[in-house]
Amino acid sequence: MAIQFWFEFASTYSYPAAMRIESAAAARGIRVEWKPFLLGPIFRGQGWNDSPFNLVPVKGAYMWRDLARDQDISTPAVIARCLESAGQAPAPVLEAAGSEASKAKLRAQGEEAERRGIFGAPSFRVGGELFWGNDRLEAALAWHAARQAGQP
Repeated sequence: MAIQFWFEFASTYSYPAAMRIESAAAARGIRVEWKPFLLGPIFRGQGWNDSPFNLVPVKGAYMWRDLARDQDISTPAVIARCLESAGQAPAPVLEAAGSEASKAKLRAQGEEAERRGIFGAPSFRVGGELFWGNDRLEAALAWHAARQAGQP
């Protein structure tokens, strides 16, 4: 059994989780299933027409300031630099990411997320158990390890 990592980089706390999940899981011998999805449709289904950070003005102001300290991952040039630093050729990856087939997979993944009760990102699923938030990664890994060891 693997741990499912449900992430959406529009949710800023998915990034720190993404940067540490592989090493944290590998230290426990746990395989990670990466599950990208879009939060926008899920939020709309919950009746939200804006980011939760904009619904609380002081939190929104903090998030915009926090984001100003990072790179804008919505721009292809930034993604290209990231891919190059990871040893990947950017053009084929960016082309594949923008394809209709990739977009359809992402929509289907979002529908699966909603069916599985995912409401925010990052989220981790271990079997039927849901853990939400970057600060819950260790709890999800411990839950997984306990299940593997046959503990209730």
